[in-house]
Amino acid sequence: MCVALRTRMTKINSFRDLTVWRVSLDLADVCFDIVDAIPYPYKFTFANQLIPAGISIPSNIAEGSRRPTKAYLNHLSYSLGSHGEVETLFEVIHRRKLVPEALLAKGVVLIEPIGKMLHRLGESLELCLNSEHA
Repeated sequence: MCVALRTRMTKINSFRDLTVWRVSLDLADVCFDIVDAIPYPYKFTFANQLIPAGISIPSNIAEGSRRPTKAYLNHLSYSLGSHGEVETLFEVIHRRKLVPEALLAKGVVLIEPIGKMLHRLGESLELCLNSEHA
């Protein structure tokens, strides 16, 4: 699987080797914890949005890794969309003060690095795609 320039990374044999997949699983866990802490009038709404979006990030990384490079890029795009959704929901939760700040911070601290890693992985795949067609 072509994922990154050989001089910078070791060979990736599975999506499980990707740091972005492992960290996004941590984010999915935090999404569950945050929903558990949300008061009942709002819990159902956030459970229906935050948990699926949080799960979608690592799921699309995994699914895309099993597909051709162009399809993998599409799945990373879906992960990025879900990433934006989680980030926005965290902002709403913060503004409405629905959970303790320390709990929300556990997820917020993961958002930026996951976004950067998703973008870097996508750039690496673009390079691979371009080299396959060169």
